[in-house]
Amino acid sequence: MRAVIWFFSGILLCLFVIDMICFWTMHEKIAASLEIATDAAIINSLIEQDIFKGTCFIDEGKAEETVKKYFMKNIEIEKLQRKGILKKTKLDFSFSHNATNPSIYVYMEALMTVMTPRLIGLEGIPIIITKEKCFQSNYR
Repeated sequence: MRAVIWFFSGILLCLFVIDMICFWTMHEKIAASLEIATDAAIINSLIEQDIFKGTCFIDEGKAEETVKKYFMKNIEIEKLQRKGILKKTKLDFSFSHNATNPSIYVYMEALMTVMTPRLIGLEGIPIIITKEKCFQSNYR
């Protein structure tokens, strides 16, 4: 009887380790994608006429559109949602207009479905990532 208990305990431990590796990998992939998307938003939303005048303004609408486009493309979110790996994905984007340190904030929240939480009746593990990118100029 002890062998059976040890066997199932070992299986549960292996499932937990595999789930944590998958969770960590997905978390790092999402964080890197948000970083790339934020950089692309800053570069893509600069207005050329303002750069020639010596001022740099960012078009907020274009920046938000760029973040969503590059994030969705880089992470392939539709494919992950079709496979059922990520659910309830939410991406928020905001600007901070401080005079000393203007920043872009990106907040991403999703629910990752893995094996271990389903064993105890949960839907998945929440992934919450917040990125802040400082930009040394003004926003419009």
